[in-house]
Amino acid sequence: MFDETLRLIGKNGFLFLLSLPLFVSAQSPIRGKAIDANSKEPMALVNIYVTDHSEKSFWGTFSDENGNFNVNAPLHPSNDTLIFSHIGYKSKHILLDSLPIDSLLIIELEEEIKYLQPVQISPMAAKEDILECINRRKENYFDVAFNNNCFFWHWIKENRQYKYLSQSFHSVAEDLSSSKLNLRIAHDSLQSNRNDYYVSFLDSVTGSFIFDIMRTGGQFINSANLNDWKFRYDDNTHVAENYVLIKGTSLDNFIQAQILVNETNFAIEQIDYHIQWESELYHHLNDTLLYRMKNLDGKIIYKKNATKYFVQLVQNHTNYEVFSKKNYQKIAERETESELVVFSSHELIPRQGLKPNPAPAALKRKQENIVINKTSFCEAASALHYASDVCN
Repeated sequence: MFDETLRLIGKNGFLFLLSLPLFVSAQSPIRGKAIDANSKEPMALVNIYVTDHSEKSFWGTFSDENGNFNVNAPLHPSNDTLIFSHIGYKSKHILLDSLPIDSLLIIELEEEIKYLQPVQISPMAAKEDILECINRRKENYFDVAFNNNCFFWHWIKENRQYKYLSQSFHSVAEDLSSSKLNLRIAHDSLQSNRNDYYVSFLDSVTGSFIFDIMRTGGQFINSANLNDWKFRYDDNTHVAENYVLIKGTSLDNFIQAQILVNETNFAIEQIDYHIQWESELYHHLNDTLLYRMKNLDGKIIYKKNATKYFVQLVQNHTNYEVFSKKNYQKIAERETESELVVFSSHELIPRQGLKPNPAPAALKRKQENIVINKTSFCEAASALHYASDVCN
């Protein structure tokens, strides 16, 4: 078996095969690395997915922090396409039946920058963009039910020492046909290094979906709350054509957000957020403990499937303090990190109801391909002597 390398080079994305082609067979793994065409540096969070001719379904992954990716080819790849996309870069589309098997793909993505002459933009313009996104929520995000296959992991540090790590696969049915999100989890394969350190804060797939503000209508994605925010365009960051980057800050400076808007359909495709708590408010953690929030940093990415958007990635990093419920004495500083990756999704038939298909065997086969922040996950796994296929 050859160890061929396929390289994508050139402004027009021409395919140059550096060896004799062997064609992709059933369920062949597609491995490779995504790099910046100019700097040759590895690119993290490149969206790599397979879509059929009708684009009614997809499965895929992201590149990790070193640009590496691994995704399975479909059983019958005729007319199916492998797509590489990243905000601010030109997308690449490759027919699967033209790919050699057992080869390392080197995918070079070129920047796609729209240079504009400096203009004066009023503060109201960015706010009006957000308002238009709110007005198109139903058009862009609702009236479709999805069945999502997800992988979720979560670790906890206490006083800078790793204490807890969990991983789980989920099959989640999302009913987006009403004004609020309805979730039903059909499969949950929770595994953790210890069962006595389970906490109820940001430790589940449903907790991650809370941050899906495009569907919950929370924070600035609500016209009633819009006047509690200030918005401005970020003119210092280059983004792809037809996209704008908007910075939003709540008037109380509690939340800061960076919002990527696709102006062709006024859909929000990515939100990076920072929340800083300064109150002395305590919250219930369990029967003996209270917690007090300090800060949270996170990211949510939306993917378009056919005509509607759904959540594809949620990442959160949180710091909070733990207190005794008996005397309010501080017990520990805790730090948590979690990641939810939706690695396959398909639309459910209208009026069929939420009938998720868990397919646990299929979920487990994809485990090593789908963790985005492998460095963080594997550092925790190593510290806790926790065996995982992700780090092999």
